[in-house]
Amino acid sequence: MSYGDKKTFNIKIDKNNVKGELPELLAGACMEDVNHELYGGIWSQMIFGEHFAEPAPEDNPDAGYGRTWGLESSSNCEFCAKLTDETTYFGCQTQYLSVKSADSYVILSNYGLNRQGMYFKGSREYEGFLVAKSESGAKIIVRAESRDGSMVYSESSFEIKGDFKRYDFRLVPDRTDKNGRFSILLDGVGEVYLGYAFLEPGEWGRYKGLHVRADVAKEIKNAGIKVLRFGGCMANAADWKWKKMIGKVEERTPYKGWWYGYSSYGFGIIEFMDLCEALGVEYVPDFNGWETPEDMSDFARFAFGTDPSDEWVMRRIEMGRKEPYNLKYIQIGNEEVIDHKYADNFVRIAEKIHSVNHDVTLVVGDFDYKEEIEDPYNFKGGHVSTLENHKYILDYCKSIGQKVMIDIHWWSEKGKDPCIFVKAALSLDSILKKICPDSDFRLCVFELNANRHDMERAMCNAYAVNAARKYGIFPIISSANALQVDGQNDNGWDQGLVFMNNNVTWLQPPALVAKLAAMSHEKYILGIDDDVSDDDFAVSASINEEKNRVKLFVLNRNDSEVVCTLDCDENVKIIKYEVHAEKSAVNTADDKERIAVRGPFELNCRTLIVPENSVSVFELK
Repeated sequence: MSYGDKKTFNIKIDKNNVKGELPELLAGACMEDVNHELYGGIWSQMIFGEHFAEPAPEDNPDAGYGRTWGLESSSNCEFCAKLTDETTYFGCQTQYLSVKSADSYVILSNYGLNRQGMYFKGSREYEGFLVAKSESGAKIIVRAESRDGSMVYSESSFEIKGDFKRYDFRLVPDRTDKNGRFSILLDGVGEVYLGYAFLEPGEWGRYKGLHVRADVAKEIKNAGIKVLRFGGCMANAADWKWKKMIGKVEERTPYKGWWYGYSSYGFGIIEFMDLCEALGVEYVPDFNGWETPEDMSDFARFAFGTDPSDEWVMRRIEMGRKEPYNLKYIQIGNEEVIDHKYADNFVRIAEKIHSVNHDVTLVVGDFDYKEEIEDPYNFKGGHVSTLENHKYILDYCKSIGQKVMIDIHWWSEKGKDPCIFVKAALSLDSILKKICPDSDFRLCVFELNANRHDMERAMCNAYAVNAARKYGIFPIISSANALQVDGQNDNGWDQGLVFMNNNVTWLQPPALVAKLAAMSHEKYILGIDDDVSDDDFAVSASINEEKNRVKLFVLNRNDSEVVCTLDCDENVKIIKYEVHAEKSAVNTADDKERIAVRGPFELNCRTLIVPENSVSVFELK
């Protein structure tokens, strides 16, 4: 049969051509607070600016309130509003309000992340609290309201008296509003200092009781994600230290983050680990590369310790976790220059952690390599030009019989981007094996990076997954970034897998590739002839233990169909799943499944027509 100018390939399926075990964690994602993945995203806290830490609006520097809030008052109200560091709560400035005239009020309002509006679901409970102080006494009313305050959906009132104290409340809006606000009203004569404000859905809107948006967590699950890494450039902020992420959320002071100057520790490493265990996925917390060995020793005791009299085990129990964490990987640093200073600190941290738990695998926070390496001590295209400090780390880990992983990052935006990085990574792996023989190391990819989230980026991710499936030497492939709040891109990285606004979530094409990657997994790598693949068409195969099921992961980023004939058993049954769209296609809040995993489709012949711009899984059984 003639297929004109279409590319054609013959794929021979030899069930005995097993090449080794296939890594299980090739459907991964990286979480960090880029474009408010966490603070304003998956964290269930609805208030943005909860610590009152932000300065006044730039266009109104004397406003007397922070730029994430708004202020209004009743007519003829004599009031004072100011941000003050004279009376602070855990070292952070507070919001001062006072009303001096009777029968008057002043209202401080919050509209959520970047004023996008708060979603209130009618007849559902919302829980919150204020931390406030008032020496003279003050009547406070908290409300769920319409954006302009003309409609009050629910309110709760209480008296503030004495030093800083937590005041809990609940709100049950009587109607649904996708664009509401939360307001704090000082009613009548009085004064108050506000130190912290919190509002979240009740358990109905949270994932397994955690302080996490249920719809976002379920979408991560729906995407088939098998491993999550928590960190990235966020972990490079000087103040990113794990001990500042424990204890009550209201007592965790904001910090100057990498992506946002008033970042919150409300969703930190501990919350991340709790979420991953609830999701049933592997997880890799990323720590600042310059955490001290002593502090990392304390973390190891916190995470793995069993002695309830140990200070750090007690801290874990106080945070609601009795049993040790099932933590298998810990990353030290992100995109670091692997020089002797870093290597020495890594080794000293490793000594401390492994004295508590010898089984945990540490991860070197390396960067990218763009050129193939021939001389390990003099090369270009990397963040460093020598591997002498990699050797120092690997030799140490070998001396104590310890596994180690090295995190390298690949660009995966368009065209041949991932091809370049895969070739460089293969050379890095080969040359490290030569200079560090018998060292038990693996290269992993915690960030497939791009500035887009469309089908073309998805196909680049698929190329990376195919390389991992083919070579079997990359145990983890993880795409950046896991999440993105729609319309709130103020950090430039437009690459989220799961998108959300304040009330809905949806998957973008790269998330669908992760889903297909998870679906295509079997225990072993099945060899496929190299001449089947090129830079635009790639095929990899896996096979189960019983050798009665084969799965093909197929990428076609050509602008035309590709025809594949299968050389396999006559009686094989073929089931197909695919994602197929134009290169610039994305999903939107109004059209959440324009691009989706389609299938299963049962095929009745061994000629596979692979659509242009597609990623497919073919199951043969």
